[in-house]
Amino acid sequence: MTTDSLFPIVGIVAPDGGLRALEDFFKTIPADPGMAFVIIADFAPGRVGDLPDSLARHTDLAVKLVRDGQKVERNKGYVLPPGSTLTIVDGHMRLNQIEAAFHGRHPADVFFVSLARDRGEYAIGILLSGGGSDGVLGVKAIKEHGGLVLARGRDDSGPDWADMPDNAIVTGLADFAIPIGAMARTLAENFRGVSRRGEVTRKPKASDESRVARAELELRDTRERLRGAIAGYEAALEELKSVNGELVSLNKELRASNDELEIAQEKLQSLNEGLQAVNTELRAKLDDLDRANGDLTNLFVSTDVATIFLDRNLAIRSFTPAMSQLFDLVAGDKGRPFRELAMKFDYPELQADITAVLASGALMERRTRGPEADAPHFLARLTPYRESGGATDGVVATFIDVTNIAKSEERQRNLVAELNHRVKNMLAVVVAITQQTLARAASPDAFAKAFLARLQAMARSHELLSRQSWGEVGLEEMVRQGLAPYVPTDAARITLSGPAMTLPPTVALSLGMVIAELATNAVNHGALSNANGRVGLAWSSSSDADTSALTLVWREVGGPAVTRPQKIGFGLKVVKREIEYGHFGAAQFEFDENGFSARLQIPLTSRGERQP
Repeated sequence: MTTDSLFPIVGIVAPDGGLRALEDFFKTIPADPGMAFVIIADFAPGRVGDLPDSLARHTDLAVKLVRDGQKVERNKGYVLPPGSTLTIVDGHMRLNQIEAAFHGRHPADVFFVSLARDRGEYAIGILLSGGGSDGVLGVKAIKEHGGLVLARGRDDSGPDWADMPDNAIVTGLADFAIPIGAMARTLAENFRGVSRRGEVTRKPKASDESRVARAELELRDTRERLRGAIAGYEAALEELKSVNGELVSLNKELRASNDELEIAQEKLQSLNEGLQAVNTELRAKLDDLDRANGDLTNLFVSTDVATIFLDRNLAIRSFTPAMSQLFDLVAGDKGRPFRELAMKFDYPELQADITAVLASGALMERRTRGPEADAPHFLARLTPYRESGGATDGVVATFIDVTNIAKSEERQRNLVAELNHRVKNMLAVVVAITQQTLARAASPDAFAKAFLARLQAMARSHELLSRQSWGEVGLEEMVRQGLAPYVPTDAARITLSGPAMTLPPTVALSLGMVIAELATNAVNHGALSNANGRVGLAWSSSSDADTSALTLVWREVGGPAVTRPQKIGFGLKVVKREIEYGHFGAAQFEFDENGFSARLQIPLTSRGERQP
């Protein structure tokens, strides 16, 4: 540190409410004291910001809030901002947030320790007032480094507050305990000012006798406080003795009550032993009943068969949980007449059938279902409820879900009808292909080749649909199978793009023939007839509230030059016929000189079929 920076720095501690003390202190400070003053004020955050302006009205010194990294200068005052701690290194001030840097430490201690290390014997701590022990560690550090500590006294010999200044004086850390008005003079007497080289020198400290006298005075005060504390302790001890006597008396009463309770407990124990013997007999019988009831309950819960037991008056005895799916039943309906229940399926003859079984004692079965189209099917089985002697004492009604059987029967009927319809349509398509191919074939060999190619395309589509059990088929899988005989679909010459989609069987069958015709045309006349041509096939789907549609775009590039024909060939006619007449769609062909393209739109929402 350079010689011109060796000047005293005074740290002043004042709590909230100490503004008047600060104003009185700065009134006594001259305009050129040769020192710097740093105020650690524990004021409310809003009041700290007003502190520099308040002090400026009572001193000629410039008083500002501390800025991080600011250099300390002579004859100026600095105020610590709220929520921060302050340290000083090489004459420069460093601000830190209390939560982030000095959690759990006090701002006065933090600054005084830092000030002592940076200034040594030129560090001065002034305790105007304060609460608790904040600052005690700091003034100790100042004393260890040879600095000066002043504490405000309530008169010429003692402190005005009972916390921070008092702690400093009792521990012998304060050099002077003096009023505020005497502090400026004490500072001036202990520092001679600035020498020619810019250095500030200290005057000798106060005599040891003076400090011993102050310490003896404080010891006397401490003895008086101890005497008062001992007197309070003795009074508290007498009070505890009195309370203890009351507790002894209460304990005797509790013992007498406990004796009475033990006698009553012996009588209760004798009575309890008699009850336990009776209870053991009842428990054995209840265990038998519980096992029987548990078996019946588990049977009822585990079965999915809806079953209800009726007595001879056709009132409900019991029922399985599955019955709640067929009737409006709750657990409290036991004993309720069966005729009052509302059914959730169509069986108007049920009451009459139950009455007939009760009268005849014969078994009766009937198929029934709910009124909705997708309602489940049930087989109602009515049998007489017989007593151990064989007499009829009610009716057991069982409703077995046979929905899967009914659906299988319906599926079988639909498959037969669908098979008949598909065979009829397939034969019609074969006849049409035969007629058209025969009419345009140049020779029997040409006819056979074209005819077999189209039949094989149909066969491939049928094979794929058969593997899917004539359900929906993936669009990309159908396209790849249709193109496979003509060119590998994983080669660079074929590009497929579009979302994952499934097609109904009728659309998939027609699309297989369409792909075969377009591929045959490309191999014979288009992009696949040379080594450089490529084909791209893209598809997309669209839908609105009523309809959905599939759009496919077939585009060829790199093939021979294309010219518009006077009329389209049979292959494109087959494409047009399958799309427009078979599915009410649209087929558009473009004969651009750079390559042939086709745009096909196929409705996916069923609007009926047109016969070929």
